[in-house]
Amino acid sequence: MSADTCIIYFGVRYDVTPDEFELIESKRDARQIAARRVGLKSYWGIFLGHDRKIKRLLFVGKEVAIFGPENLLSTKITPEHLSVIITETCEQLRLADFVGEVALHCEWLADI
Repeated sequence: MSADTCIIYFGVRYDVTPDEFELIESKRDARQIAARRVGLKSYWGIFLGHDRKIKRLLFVGKEVAIFGPENLLSTKITPEHLSVIITETCEQLRLADFVGEVALHCEWLADI
């Protein structure tokens, strides 16, 4: 069973092609391997945009929260904890030579 979910990740976000998605689903994408090597996580999914077009996304960094009926319904993140997440993640991304805009990414994953 799946349900609508809100993903909150600090790190980089990549749009991926259907061909890349096969590697990502099997956790063999080079970005996932590099992330694991430096202690980062990845999250991938098929998202539905406002234009009703399907987006395949990969997030690399640290999971801040995942909200939804099958996940968290609420959480509290202190400024101190967020600061640690930002500092550690930026350093790990740098060590692994990740490119892309580093940010706090919030994405709605509709159950499609």
